[in-house]
Amino acid sequence: MINASNKLYSPTAYLELKGTLDLSKEYFYSDWLSVANTTKNHQLIASNLVNIFSEHLKNNDAASVTGQDDVPPYLLYSDGIRFEAIKDRFYPSPDLFITQYPDEDCPVGFKREPLLAVEVLSKITDEFDRHCKLKKYMQVPTLQVYLMVSQYTFRVELYTRSQTSAPWGYENFDTLESLVSIPLINLETTVAEIYHNTGIVPKAFPPPKK
Repeated sequence: MINASNKLYSPTAYLELKGTLDLSKEYFYSDWLSVANTTKNHQLIASNLVNIFSEHLKNNDAASVTGQDDVPPYLLYSDGIRFEAIKDRFYPSPDLFITQYPDEDCPVGFKREPLLAVEVLSKITDEFDRHCKLKKYMQVPTLQVYLMVSQYTFRVELYTRSQTSAPWGYENFDTLESLVSIPLINLETTVAEIYHNTGIVPKAFPPPKK
């Protein structure tokens, strides 16, 4: 994750760009951040995740998951769409995110009130996603799930909280048989499904630093 230019942008100027936004950049505290170039494994894993979530949501809409008839539908976004993490400060572009905020009420260029965000990590973005972005995501009032997926080995890391005011919990999964459970949307998937068709060879991975 690197500075894309020396020019600084106000939040207003950023949002005025609207449809002309470069999808390879994120807005972070008045500066652009270039997102690392994609790789084959990144694309395959991101595609698998989109398929897993979209197929699940077809039969598990917000009404059936919450047991309430008058709730907005789950909306899944990917492919460079941004959300407002910190108003006027941070507009990231994760590989996938889910919100219930009405699309018609959002400005062109970004969405609001994410419930879940997914990042496929790269060598360049790993440190930023794992530390700086993690801290910022945990400040998003509506966010309840943050999923990080390695593209180099079988490694899935999951941060969740049951309510927006609850403390965050952490789990990691590193075997193909491991079951990844996301109660927020009643989703269960395996590490094998996430890494389907990637050809990744498992390797030893040190435990995360506390």
